[in-house]
Amino acid sequence: MNGMRAVAVALLLALVAAGCGGDRAFTGLRLMVPNTPGSGYDLTARSAVKTLEDEGLAHGVEVFNLPGASGAVGLARLVNERGNGKLLMQMGLGLIGATHTHPTQATVADTTATAPTATKVSPSSGESNIAPSRRSRRRRARLRRRSRSRT
Repeated sequence: MNGMRAVAVALLLALVAAGCGGDRAFTGLRLMVPNTPGSGYDLTARSAVKTLEDEGLAHGVEVFNLPGASGAVGLARLVNERGNGKLLMQMGLGLIGATHTHPTQATVADTTATAPTATKVSPSSGESNIAPSRRSRRRRARLRRRSRSRT
């Protein structure tokens, strides 16, 4: 399975898990990318949506960009639109790191993860694959405990 197909399948699983579909193609969905047009997140989101549409699994999905503050602007919008089952946001470790270095009112903990995806890190960097799911929640909890103990 190629990379874009894997991302599209992950997005589809997210949509199914969120209860957005059934036997019909998904329609009316909006995918927010909290980075600039042409960025890696933007290209990944657009490629995933194209694959879903090419396979007949979704129609008319709008991908839009809302850059700012390393993704925190998009995160705030997502949190403020709580209950909007047609809005999804693609995020990654960069946004999680940004919210730790520059705390914001809206946090990743205020959102509902529908399909945590794996981030591949090159073996030359000395890091292994990171799956932002249970592992990242434990890490966030450790970071919170550390920051509380420092104050």
